[in-house]
Amino acid sequence: MGIWNDYLAPIIYLNSPETQTLQLVIANFNATYAIQTYYPLIMAASIIALLPVLIIFLIFQKQIIESVAISGVKG
Repeated sequence: MGIWNDYLAPIIYLNSPETQTLQLVIANFNATYAIQTYYPLIMAASIIALLPVLIIFLIFQKQIIESVAISGVKG
């Protein structure tokens, strides 16, 4: 999860727009359209970034909840 939302390392190493991660693209959308308050574009990109993590969670939901219950981590 930490690597998925990593911002600092990709912004340092990835200079061309073709190699930027999805989180960098969303940050660029936010910087570009923040003045115009064009939130639908930013929200659409955020939903696209959320989908892979959500799908993986839904597939492995039982295993994730069991591992949290076994480890004794309280939320």
